[in-house]
Amino acid sequence: MVLRLQTRRVLQAMTIAAMERGRRSRGAAAIGAALLLFLAAASLGAHANTDSNDVTALGVFYTTMNSPPQLKNWVSQNGDPCEQSWNGITCSGSRVTAINLSGMNLNGTLGYNMNLLTALVQLDMSNNNLGGSDIPYNLPPNLEKLNLAGNHFTGTTPYSISQMISLKELNLGHNQNSTISDMFNQMTNLTTMDISFNTFSGNIPQSFNSLTSLKTLYMQNNQFSGTIDVLANLPLTDLNVANNQFTGWVPDKLKKINNLQTTGNSLSNGPAPPPPPVAANTPNYKVVQ
Repeated sequence: MVLRLQTRRVLQAMTIAAMERGRRSRGAAAIGAALLLFLAAASLGAHANTDSNDVTALGVFYTTMNSPPQLKNWVSQNGDPCEQSWNGITCSGSRVTAINLSGMNLNGTLGYNMNLLTALVQLDMSNNNLGGSDIPYNLPPNLEKLNLAGNHFTGTTPYSISQMISLKELNLGHNQNSTISDMFNQMTNLTTMDISFNTFSGNIPQSFNSLTSLKTLYMQNNQFSGTIDVLANLPLTDLNVANNQFTGWVPDKLKKINNLQTTGNSLSNGPAPPPPPVAANTPNYKVVQ
């Protein structure tokens, strides 16, 4: 974008110089050259405009965050995030591809139409004061990294996250979320998930066994219960389930993980008991009349 702005400035300077030469010489050729340079500069500027859907979504987002003054160049209407270098915004061409506003002391919540940001691959709103309500449903659909850690989101984790089939990193840690749905069947690209320090309860969703690329899982300091058997066949190298209400035995496969934290539960690290024997078939006696 900087190169594009510099190019426009060079063209504009060349246009002014050519027009001055045309004025002095009164030559039609010089004036014509000036007009061509002007049209080239105008055309370059036209292609610099941000996609209209991205502009709409970011304008609403700015409003739902209560129009924070610390976000340099942001406006609620008629802005041009890519051309005007909005704080925390990264673009590729006319599309917004990343939003990084971590630790900006922002409040309010996410925009209700962030699903319009179809080219966005990274959203980092960590360590702010967002929330006080559920995470909005309409999240950007093609994210690869989503970080909402260290905010005040509550309630149910939105099912729309389950549709992010390209998602690789998910961090919802240090919020007040209480319900997580059984929604992970399609998330086979996820490598890192942090849902620690929330108030999640109940059993681990069975669809966790579909997370076939998951290397790092942080679930500590929640209220999960039941067993952790559903995690046994995942390719985990870093697992923290400490300070929950888990019971039963730690599966042998999980014991091989170098970075394993299970304290603060009612889990046994001893060998799991053998399965109960299969009941012998009862003979079929013929009843004598």
